[in-house]
Parts: sequence; C-alpha cells; structure tokens
Amino acid sequence: MGVSFKTPTNVKPEQAASAVRGHEMEHVVREQAKAKREGREVVSQSVTMHTGICPECGKAYVSGGTTHTVTRAASEEDDYARQEREAQKPTLLEKMQLQ
Repeated sequence: MGVSFKTPTNVKPEQAASAVRGHEMEHVVREQAKAKREGREVVSQSVTMHTGICPECGKAYVSGGTTHTVTRAASEEDDYARQEREAQKPTLLEKMQLQ
C-alpha cells in the first residue's frame, strides 16, 4: 500500500503546499518504519517541494514534492560513540596510578 498519487490531483492553489507536505510526510514515516523493520537506521531524510508557474496567470504554485531517504545497516555503536567511549577509558598508566 503506497502513498503515491497515480495521476495528478486537482487541489486549490492555497491548499497545495499543505497537501504536498502531508503527502511527503507519509513517505517520511513509511521510510522510517521500513528501515526499522529491516534493522537499518536512517542516516538522513529530506523533502524537496517543487513549484511551477501558471502559464495563464503567472502565479507560482506548489506542484509536488520528493522525499529522499538514506539508510545504513544498524550498528550497535557508531564509530564516533565508540571513539568517545574509548577516550573515557583510563589508560594503563592511569590504572597503575590509581592502585
């Protein structure tokens, strides 16, 4: 069950941005859920709103959107967190001084 419109949908110009934003948020939520189901983590997500210019009246309008999601295999601990944890461990010299 997808969220994509199969054909263009007529929406009032003043409602277009809200409709597109809501539609793209469905993609965001679905991609996050998919990543979780697959044991992956979301690295980044972005939503781009597309606009057009009416050839008849010259007014700008929101014509659609694109959602981009990047995931990676979930790790128990990312490199940065591991380095931070290692940096907090006392060195051998510090251990000897504590005794």
